[in-house]
Amino acid sequence: MMAWFYDFGAGTMWIPAGIAWSYFILCFLIGPKLRRFGELTISDYLAARFDSPLLRPVFSIIVSVWMVILLGSLYVQGGLLFGEMFGFTYAQSTLMTAAIVVIFTVFGGMVIILKTDFIGTFIIIGSLVVTMPFLISASDGWTSVVTTIQSESPDYFTSSGELSAMMAFSWFFIWLFGYLGNPGYLTRFYSAVNEREIIKAGIAIAVIYLPALTLFFISAMYARTLFPNIATQKCSGLHTRMSMRHRLSSASPWPVCSWPSSPPPLLGCSPVHLV
Repeated sequence: MMAWFYDFGAGTMWIPAGIAWSYFILCFLIGPKLRRFGELTISDYLAARFDSPLLRPVFSIIVSVWMVILLGSLYVQGGLLFGEMFGFTYAQSTLMTAAIVVIFTVFGGMVIILKTDFIGTFIIIGSLVVTMPFLISASDGWTSVVTTIQSESPDYFTSSGELSAMMAFSWFFIWLFGYLGNPGYLTRFYSAVNEREIIKAGIAIAVIYLPALTLFFISAMYARTLFPNIATQKCSGLHTRMSMRHRLSSASPWPVCSWPSSPPPLLGCSPVHLV
């Protein structure tokens, strides 16, 4: 998402707005009902709720296909991240990412996912807090940053940013309804101690999420001013390295397109270059 902030401007803020509303609906309306119902998976819930045994295998297949696509993109990003940070080959890094996922799932289950999400949230926000002073001190001030970006991209701070109005506003509903049906989030409610804890989580998200994403957007603004070609340079260099390592030009587009959408590398660029 940081890459989208960097490239497309304020129009991408419709994404966190849609996600925030989705979390609100999930935690206040859907989550407590799922927790009260007591089934283990969404497939079980749908089959019991609508008294249709056929829904269980059908929805399980849909979720399995969706998870293969989702996990595939995450493994690619993990492979690229570990490769850049520690010098492992892409194959080694991808296998390491898969191994971490398997170990966490087998030994921790849904509870460990909740804990890692909680800890990871504060790690990311903490990284932002550490990075922001470097970005601010390296720039010529807020006015200069805004003026520079507006001179290059006049629509950057409009409600749709560098996107068309239809695209920007549609992202709100895409992410709103997309998260409402996300099995990865729905099943987490079964790990909650009780229904009250789910509602408390919704309140916490409402208080933290949008302000935190606003700070991320501001950091992307500063990064765009200080490093105007950061995404292009990374993708270009990565494409060359991937082609040399794998000799498979057909395999390059997926990693190259996944790279700028991965927040950790983009976040890490600021302190690395400034130091």
